[in-house]
Amino acid sequence: MNFDLNCDLGEGEALSKTRALMRLVTSVNVACGGHAGNARTMDTCVRLAKTQKIRLGAHPGLKTEFGRGLAEIALQELELLLLQQVGALEKIAGTAGMKLHHVKLHGSLYHATDTDPHLARAYLRSVARW
Repeated sequence: MNFDLNCDLGEGEALSKTRALMRLVTSVNVACGGHAGNARTMDTCVRLAKTQKIRLGAHPGLKTEFGRGLAEIALQELELLLLQQVGALEKIAGTAGMKLHHVKLHGSLYHATDTDPHLARAYLRSVARW
């Protein structure tokens, strides 16, 4: 039986913790600058994932309340947020010779798409671009 041990990274943890976790997981969700993360942390996570041969995923989120709480977001705002955040990580990954494997929403965005079918479809349409 195969398992995927997955972890959210680039969310402000110490680099030593990022490195230690990368040695244990098979895929990562990298914060893309919404709830956490920036170009430097994304680049670090991408390079470590490449070195460890780990599947790379985008982890977009809202800026408010560390991406927690109730997400009040319009369809067009969600699509733009995904384009910006996932696009940023995709660009950094491409520069390092990697491709994105998945997109996992953070916190309130995840819950909003779980409860609102219109947001869920917008999420799926956006992810289909990749």
